[in-house]
Amino acid sequence: MTPTTLVHPEHRPTSVAAEPEASHGRFPRILLVNHDRGYGRLLREALSCHGLHAILEQEPSADSALHRLATLSRWKIRLVLIALPLLHGGLGLISDIRSRSLVPAVPMLSLDEGAQSLERAQALRLGADDCLPRPQRWDEYGILSQRLGLLLDRSERADGQTG
Repeated sequence: MTPTTLVHPEHRPTSVAAEPEASHGRFPRILLVNHDRGYGRLLREALSCHGLHAILEQEPSADSALHRLATLSRWKIRLVLIALPLLHGGLGLISDIRSRSLVPAVPMLSLDEGAQSLERAQALRLGADDCLPRPQRWDEYGILSQRLGLLLDRSERADGQTG
């Protein structure tokens, strides 16, 4: 299954396939791992309304996300957002991404609406940079937008120091 690129209509690039870095240079690319396409649209809209304009590429499962990350070529992912239940794929995906060094320096943030503190702590030990409850109210998307923005800023600064 191919990923769906969800872009706010005002920010839709003219050509996605031609020159990804040139077309999307202004907007960070976030890989969202979640099976619900409606959630992807809601998340994109919420983040945009809260000031974070990004290109969300959505993969429906841990397996498809791993395949996507393993076959990256010119598509630079700036952040991996895992919106899978931690006990049902999320923890394994975090571990696989870090242990395989697929995107070793790319921040990962996990969202889970039902995770307990022990599961969130395990996600952090396995390599997630942050682990938050999945937003349920509009104002909580503002908090998520701020966290994602901070992770993206740190990642960009780290890239500037090493590259």
